[in-house]
Amino acid sequence: MTDLSKKQVGRWGPVYEDERDWQAYNEHLVKRGEMFLDLDFVKNWGEELAEMNEGKRGAPYQFPNSLIELQAVWHALEIPCRMIEGMTQELSRMGQLPGYNDYSTVSRRINNLDYYLLPPEGSNLIIFSDGTGLQAINGGEYLREKYGKMPL
Repeated sequence: MTDLSKKQVGRWGPVYEDERDWQAYNEHLVKRGEMFLDLDFVKNWGEELAEMNEGKRGAPYQFPNSLIELQAVWHALEIPCRMIEGMTQELSRMGQLPGYNDYSTVSRRINNLDYYLLPPEGSNLIIFSDGTGLQAINGGEYLREKYGKMPL
């Protein structure tokens, strides 16, 4: 061992031995992106469309609300409408869906969904919105620091 290598070992210390299980960590990351899809609504695709189009004036619906509701869940996960079109197109290509809609139809139908939120039961709930989203919170250091004392 030369004098130079001795200095480096002394300066940097012993060689670090990485004991992480990279295969298990990789599998954890893959599982985190896994999404289970309930496509049972496809069995009633035609009946749902017939019911939606009954007595409708203008162009008939081509995609049932159950598909749009699934796409709305994806959109709530911050997946853009163009990517949702690609996901739906791939499901159609694999034979899981009878057809797919384009991103403008996805956006328009999601925005026209008639939905409502039921407030959770309980008396110790604080709802706070800072303009970026809605959170159910129980106070917190961040809010106290940012906006002052929050009631508990």
